Amino acid sequence: MSRSALVRSAVLFLTASAVFGQSSTSIRVTVPFEFVAGQSSFTAGEYSVISPAPGVVEIRNQNGSHAALVLANRAQLLHAPDTSELVFRVYGDRYFLSQIWTAGNAIGKEIPKSHAQRAWIAAHRSSRVVTVAATLR
Repeated sequence: MSRSALVRSAVLFLTASAVFGQSSTSIRVTVPFEFVAGQSSFTAGEYSVISPAPGVVEIRNQNGSHAALVLANRAQLLHAPDTSELVFRVYGDRYFLSQIWTAGNAIGKEIPKSHAQRAWIAAHRSSRVVTVAATLR
């Protein structure tokens, strides 16, 4: 491997490591209802939520028996929230994870609408928003 290729690889590795380290804040949340995130369904329960890499969110139940990686877009608020929270959009009786916010950080994650969510939107024109408080881990 040439010296310049080695330097480029090292810079890429260090950059990826820095991004990974910055985005790996974990939050813990108890969700009192069944919900959908991306293409995955979850039962009510306690979960940890972490962003292991830009554009990805990992949702894992407390005992680790169910986990999923979900694609996420960057979202931004004008002011950082005081508390960590998960925001759900509700159509009929179905809850879809919409956003994830960490206390003190105006940059959050937004989960793109899945095909299933779009079908629920078409069938249930009205929706409501439910917010569940979370804690930093």
